[in-house]
Amino acid sequence: MFQENLKTEPFWMVVGCILVNKARWNPGVYTEVRRRWPTASRLANASQEELERVVSLLGLGKVRARNLRSFSKAWCMKRPKTAGEIMTMPGCGNYAADSWAIFVEGRRDVRPLDSALQKYLGATNG
Repeated sequence: MFQENLKTEPFWMVVGCILVNKARWNPGVYTEVRRRWPTASRLANASQEELERVVSLLGLGKVRARNLRSFSKAWCMKRPKTAGEIMTMPGCGNYAADSWAIFVEGRRDVRPLDSALQKYLGATNG
């Protein structure tokens, strides 16, 4: 799972979660976003139109770009420390919060709705 590789870079792990919302993991899109806007501040200030073009391959380009910018702005204002705080961040939901709890906090008591996260926990708990 991409989260495993990004657990020491929580901002980028959550960006990945936003990118896979209602889409499949696309390392090319993720890499391009990270290359063009290498910090939370730069992504927060990205041009909406340019970011839309980069993420449009995943679908929901306008919404996804808006969520990425809003999340990045919120991150710059106050970095979250818990999965509960992730739930309050723009563009984040259960998947991002569960990913945070599992990969950043190192928790195994999470009951994710996502089948890939369930499978991951089953493999690491069993």
